[in-house]
Amino acid sequence: MRLLHRLQQRLSLTKHEAMALACLSGLFIIGIIVRQVQQQAILVPPDAYDELDRIFFERSEKENGATPDAIAPALLAAASEADSGKHEIAAATASSIREPPGKPSASGALHIDINRAGASELEKLPRIGPKTAERILAFRDAYGAFRSVNDLQQVKGIGPKTLELLRPHVYVGASPPLADSSSSDSSAG
Repeated sequence: MRLLHRLQQRLSLTKHEAMALACLSGLFIIGIIVRQVQQQAILVPPDAYDELDRIFFERSEKENGATPDAIAPALLAAASEADSGKHEIAAATASSIREPPGKPSASGALHIDINRAGASELEKLPRIGPKTAERILAFRDAYGAFRSVNDLQQVKGIGPKTLELLRPHVYVGASPPLADSSSSDSSAG
């Protein structure tokens, strides 16, 4: 208290001004602590989406008639490579045939133009539910068309790992990329 009293006298503050300054300082410190706690709470364990990915691949196999040997292992291997820092997702798709937007290719993988897709098409993508699909549409409405696939990271709920899982399935532009092209080509518009 003596320290506060000396500071008050040195700065020529009234008692009420000193109390207001102390309250604002306390709120500032509490805000910093809350921000740190919230940022740490966002961290997701690496295996958090494994079960959802398994369910997605099972449903994709049923809907598209594709075999699990053609789709799921390649995409899961690509996802695990992305997790270990090797961003080579282009090898995950098995077909080099161009398909219309929103249609499964010969391998069963979807190719969706994120600038033209509706919510129902976006929900067919891995890790994209109704809320994230609505966020993508809202972002597109607010900021205009996506210039590259990498712009999806600006949408809340889509981080680097989710983007790498989406990359083989989405594109920006007139036609889907060839499966044997690099992942940087799929983001070019």
